[in-house]
Amino acid sequence: MDPDTIPNGSGKGSPGARKTRRALEDDPEIQEEREDGPNDLAVWLAALGASELEESFRGHGFETVEDVARCQMSESDLKELGIAKLKMRKEVFMAIAERQDALGIRVRWTMSSPR
Repeated sequence: MDPDTIPNGSGKGSPGARKTRRALEDDPEIQEEREDGPNDLAVWLAALGASELEESFRGHGFETVEDVARCQMSESDLKELGIAKLKMRKEVFMAIAERQDALGIRVRWTMSSPR
């Protein structure tokens, strides 16, 4: 996925978010680390426009994007991590699925249906 097309939390890539993502993606340390996408949790969340969630993810034991990808997440897990809006939860689910594909991880997803 091109970092310029990754949506921010509103679902649209803002110029500021695109500039930040470009700066993060151009960082030589990150480029070395990336073979199948950034494994740095802060970079990944920033690319999703969800930097404010880093402390919550880390507080729940997630240190890398691979940690997140290897966990079988549910919608309630994402709510517990502080992702209140359905659209953002779906965007995070999609980003996790992309990372799982890159790592060759197969996990069953569960999004609860509305009640």
